[in-house]
Amino acid sequence: MALALACRKLVEEGVLASNPIRHFVTGVSAGIVGETLMLDLQYSEDSRAQVDLNCVMNELGEIIELQGTGEGRAFTPQEQQELVRLCAKGNRELLKLQREILKR
Repeated sequence: MALALACRKLVEEGVLASNPIRHFVTGVSAGIVGETLMLDLQYSEDSRAQVDLNCVMNELGEIIELQGTGEGRAFTPQEQQELVRLCAKGNRELLKLQREILKR
């Protein structure tokens, strides 16, 4: 957000001809605690997570970074897909918040 706000200001001041940011980027984490898939775990949940997955996406829904770890057990490809879907939902929510902030 700080970069987007700074670029907007530089465009307004004529320092930049156009905004160099092509896409918004967000990142969230999800995990499996017990057998429950959870988004944006708190520390107390994260420390008990069996599986931890971090996902960075752009506003097009494309994955920039995906890192998953079986901390307490291995996880299946299906569980990974479910966690990625959960992260995509969280990333969409963050993108919405970013856009609302930039409207100000």
